[in-house]
Amino acid sequence: MRNLLALILGLFAGSGVHASDLTHEASMNFDLENVAPFLTDLDAKFKFGLNVKELADFSEAVPIEAEKFIIIDILVSGRESQVEFRVFMDDIDAPDLYMFFDSSELSESVSDFMMSWAEARGM
Repeated sequence: MRNLLALILGLFAGSGVHASDLTHEASMNFDLENVAPFLTDLDAKFKFGLNVKELADFSEAVPIEAEKFIIIDILVSGRESQVEFRVFMDDIDAPDLYMFFDSSELSESVSDFMMSWAEARGM
């Protein structure tokens, strides 16, 4: 079902990347109040062109013990790509954020950024 939805979305988006190509994961657990600041800093570092408010609102709307995802367009070194933004609301106000990319190098860079971001804040 997911592959069918990705195929349909890909047809409308005109992207050469399919959701099935988004297999390289970067993930971390957050307190809900840290989602928007993290995404803001992530976007400032990587220049993805994220709609931080939309993603933060999406994260906040996921019910406890539920998981939801959206596929969004991003820029990677000036080229269009996509990321699957997945949220699992593990506990009240404590989402697990997952980002799936088509590049292992990019997912590793984002993972490293997640860790350094958390460490800089004593998390």
